[in-house]
Amino acid sequence: MDWAYGAPEDATSKIGIPALGFYVGDRYRASNGALGTLKDITTRLEEEDKSLRSYRRLLGFSEVVRKDLTPLIVEYEGPGAIEVFDAAIKLMADLTTPLECLFANPNMEGTSEEGTYAVYELKQHLSDIKTVFLDPKIAKTVLTHMTRLLEKGDGNLKIGDKHVISNCVILYETSCIFLKIKDKPEKATLKRIHQMKNLMKRQAVVKKPR
Repeated sequence: MDWAYGAPEDATSKIGIPALGFYVGDRYRASNGALGTLKDITTRLEEEDKSLRSYRRLLGFSEVVRKDLTPLIVEYEGPGAIEVFDAAIKLMADLTTPLECLFANPNMEGTSEEGTYAVYELKQHLSDIKTVFLDPKIAKTVLTHMTRLLEKGDGNLKIGDKHVISNCVILYETSCIFLKIKDKPEKATLKRIHQMKNLMKRQAVVKKPR
């Protein structure tokens, strides 16, 4: 799968979302303060209007997952790489929250024209986000980080390590399982999914540290 990224001037900042980074040649460069920006976006997402999920829809429209979160997860090796990785994973996991968990009213789609359109947009955004996982680079990167942490042993895991593992598992559950049922990923991706299932069994004792 090829990723198409916009130049800095075409980044998410154009629609009110701070730019997380940009490409220089074929390498993605994180903007200064990318970690803080990731955390700010996550906070805004948690505090958004729960009736129409407008900020979540804005993020979907900006294609922040494809343009920024994906290269941050796969490519970024700069200062604070593990913290940036975890924050990007957490935000991506939050953005894959199932539709039925986003609205108090299960019949939101039929309440009004505005509500119907909001649900339609969110369904499309969820599908777009989960499609990212058809690229084995994502599954491989997540698996590699989980493996490195789990090899430390439960007694040596720091709270930050548990955060990373927990967020990776949440992202896996909401994306990879969905894809295995709904789509036909490459064999390499399916192999990674199987490996991640085994890793999940190994880390079952690690409680969600949110």
